[in-house]
Amino acid sequence: MSWALRLFMLLLSGACTGLQADTLMLCYGYGCKLSVPVTLSRADWTQIRAQFPTPRSALQEREAIAQSVGLFERIAGRVSPIYQDLAGNPLNALRRPGQLYCIDESLNTTSLLILLDQQGLLRWHRVEGRVFRAPWLLDQHWAAEIEQLDTGQRYVVDSWPRGNGQPALVQTLEDWRGKVRAGQPQIESISSDY
Repeated sequence: MSWALRLFMLLLSGACTGLQADTLMLCYGYGCKLSVPVTLSRADWTQIRAQFPTPRSALQEREAIAQSVGLFERIAGRVSPIYQDLAGNPLNALRRPGQLYCIDESLNTTSLLILLDQQGLLRWHRVEGRVFRAPWLLDQHWAAEIEQLDTGQRYVVDSWPRGNGQPALVQTLEDWRGKVRAGQPQIESISSDY
């Protein structure tokens, strides 16, 4: 199933089951084999909105996005086993309940970004969906993608390289495709461990 269809199905499943607009279908289980609704309470929204103060810059908005992804993962960990998610795909966690694969992470992050946009929290960026890289046959990877409105620069929002509840990695599409790591030149102030 294509990523667009899978994302559409996740969003539609919420609409068809009568879920509130503040509810996202969180997927997990290596390739979204399992899903659970995650409803954001008023207190959750207060915490998320606090990440997006005004006035702000595009860089500040990307930092707020990174923090919000981590916050959403902590919230989702209250109703699902993803609180156990470790960074990447460590061999000792491959069958751990709640361990997320990049497909799961990218769909969940994209769904959250769409919701943040619907709530009017994204002013400097638009959600572009998901992006794929495959520098080598066995090194394929998915992540969420945003575009800065005033420059057209594309950024990747990737929660997979970090454990549950940690801020997402946000970096230019070019750096992400080139697998630029911390300590190498980057334009972002958000630290990269990937």
